[in-house]
Amino acid sequence: MFRVLQGGARAEVDVRPGAVTYRLVAGDAVRLTHHGEPVHLTADEPVAERGVPDLAEHPAPAQPPGRPPGFDAT
Repeated sequence: MFRVLQGGARAEVDVRPGAVTYRLVAGDAVRLTHHGEPVHLTADEPVAERGVPDLAEHPAPAQPPGRPPGFDAT
C-alpha cells in the first residue's frame, strides 16, 4: 500500500494479486490512471477497484557480448 499526493488531494493505493483498490483519503477529488484507464475519485465516489491485467510473456534477455554471467548456472 502507498499514498499519492496530487494538489491538495491524497489517495491510497492498495495493490494485491489480481486487483488494485484506489481510495480518496483527503481532498475533494483526484484523477489517476490505471493501465491507461482513467480513475476519478471524488467525495461521492471515494473508492474504485480495478483488475490487474496478465503480464505479457517476453523472452529472457540475451547476455551482452563479452559479459559473462556473474554466477554459475550449472
